[in-house]
Amino acid sequence: MIDPHDLAIRLFDGLLESSWQASVLAGLVLAVRWVFRRSLPSRWRYLLWMVVIGRLLLPALPESSASVYRYIPASRFQALVEKDWARWMAPVGSEIGAQDGNGEVSALAGATPGAFAGSASISKKEAAVVIWLLGASLLTGLLILRTALFHRSLSIESKRAAKEVQLLAGKIAEDLGMTYSGPIRETSLVTSPAVMGLFHPTLLLPAGIASRLTDDELQMVLRHELAHLKRGDLWMNFVATALQIVHWFNPLLWFAFACMRQDREMATDALAISSSPSTSPSAYGQMLLKLAVHYPPCRGTALSAGILETHQNLKRRLEQIIEVRPNAYAWSTPGLGLIIVLATVGLTRASVPVVPGGETVITSDSMKREADKSEVFAGHVLVQSPDIHIQADDLRLDLTPGLMTATGTVRVTLQKSGAPTSTGPVTITADGSNNYRGQVAMAENNVTFRAGAVKILADHASYDRSTRTLQASGHVQVIDGKQVFRSDNIIYELAANTVASSKLIWKMSAFGPTE
Repeated sequence: MIDPHDLAIRLFDGLLESSWQASVLAGLVLAVRWVFRRSLPSRWRYLLWMVVIGRLLLPALPESSASVYRYIPASRFQALVEKDWARWMAPVGSEIGAQDGNGEVSALAGATPGAFAGSASISKKEAAVVIWLLGASLLTGLLILRTALFHRSLSIESKRAAKEVQLLAGKIAEDLGMTYSGPIRETSLVTSPAVMGLFHPTLLLPAGIASRLTDDELQMVLRHELAHLKRGDLWMNFVATALQIVHWFNPLLWFAFACMRQDREMATDALAISSSPSTSPSAYGQMLLKLAVHYPPCRGTALSAGILETHQNLKRRLEQIIEVRPNAYAWSTPGLGLIIVLATVGLTRASVPVVPGGETVITSDSMKREADKSEVFAGHVLVQSPDIHIQADDLRLDLTPGLMTATGTVRVTLQKSGAPTSTGPVTITADGSNNYRGQVAMAENNVTFRAGAVKILADHASYDRSTRTLQASGHVQVIDGKQVFRSDNIIYELAANTVASSKLIWKMSAFGPTE
């Protein structure tokens, strides 16, 4: 059974990771758009953004040496949010809390609040989760309220468009290879044409627009709005809005989604023009200018898409319209190739390099050798050898006594040693001071230890790889399925699967307070 507190922290870590990685991808997309601004069709500029959407939706990424994230200098923030989803989904993983520089005790990621005497204070990570949840809830509530009020007003302040307009829309839908029998309504609630609704789309026209536009101009307006339905823009707009709410704290993604909507309108223009041999790009551009003069932008709701949501990119949009050709919406080999390249570098995570047998490889942002011959590695540190894998913020290596001390956010994975067991590798992660001497790893301050289905919470712990034995002291709890053991001290032998303890309290239930 997954601890809800542990799950919330891990999900938030994954959210932060996907957010900054999607920001990197958005920067790459913007760069590609600028480089190929003249040669890449509008449809394919828009499709580039699907790679960013994919990164925000995927919970885990496959490894690749081509991943762009391996070239990004890791910071403390990135080290904090860089969680391996595949690892925690498996029954191996752990967290350790520690005191920060101000003496505040961080809460355990793997324990319920108050599991230890020193973990009553809320940690910065927990506070961030609460703030994020409040922000996302507020934006969701406002969106639901705005949409509900709009639909209520629409039912009162709208009327069906003329039958001729409905027949014209049906003919245009046939040209686009689709059917549309939904309502077309005139209302003062919209200031320019738009289409809204996921399951039952409604085409909305400003009141009296039929008298302002010629028959050809009205045909182009209807073709644009029906092109949104043909392309599935309303569904993608809904997904993008949901992701924008989830990542409300990231202004880079807000900017990226704004650019994505601009590219969406240009791609819809291309489909509307290329699907009608009688529509010339110049006439279509004049229609847009006429709408811009007589009608202000209509931003609509999360479930709508309009022909004129903003005037900011109108000049660029008109330039693109002039360049539209009859095959502007066709497949593009360069466009598909760019998407594949972006997906290869952006939808993969940096692979861990293979360590030659018997060697230990240490990579870090910076390194210096002290006068006592110890080596200090700073920034994001990675120690890799055949039987141990360490991730840390800072690490000191003293070769003379063979002592390694790591601080900050630390994760240690110790591979199997001795007789094979079903528990797999053991993982220890820490926010504090951890020492590694020979076969023994020692961790202080609110330790969480995982091996297979067993989770052990303790104030202090040491693990001997040669005997596969964990000695935990302080307030100790062992959770094995639905069995919960509580004790002052515990010796747990993984190879023999035995537990020896003092002052043992045993409870046959899910993890919770003991009477």
